[in-house]
Amino acid sequence: MPKAIITGDTKGVGLWMREELINCGYQVIGFSRTSNRDLTEKKNQKDLYKACTQADIFINNAHLGFLQTEFLTSVFELWKNESKLIICLGTDSFPPHTWKLVHDQYPVEKMALAATIHNLQSLTSPCKISLLSLGMLGTENCASFNQKKISKSNFLEVFRLLITSPKELYIKQITIGNEN
Repeated sequence: MPKAIITGDTKGVGLWMREELINCGYQVIGFSRTSNRDLTEKKNQKDLYKACTQADIFINNAHLGFLQTEFLTSVFELWKNESKLIICLGTDSFPPHTWKLVHDQYPVEKMALAATIHNLQSLTSPCKISLLSLGMLGTENCASFNQKKISKSNFLEVFRLLITSPKELYIKQITIGNEN
């Protein structure tokens, strides 16, 4: 049975992906604050890397500041000589004119993640990294935003493409936007 590791797997888009992975026959190991595997704690970070040694897919979903970029580079270092898949969730929902530059580091952290992904993708490695940039999703966290949302079924259709694509197909980035 293939194994997937996912961060932030107990609610929202992380829960959607967890359920879909299980439906596709994966054994899923999740890391999140609500499952007592808080990745801001060093012990749980070590557990994450240990679990990745036996996994086929790593889904880097939980936004934990710059730790999301640190997890990407550490897992890539473990997997750089193996045919495995890393999926990182980025964002396409906050255009630059909406950023509160002094108080909100979220866009900066997501840009650092995207830049790191692009740099690692340029290396010769059998490990594939896909960036899934998302617009506003129809999740509980996005309910208060007055914007058209991406449905669960539409998101999962794209996610399935990433996890079931043939080995010879390398999907480097998918952006799911919102209709205005």
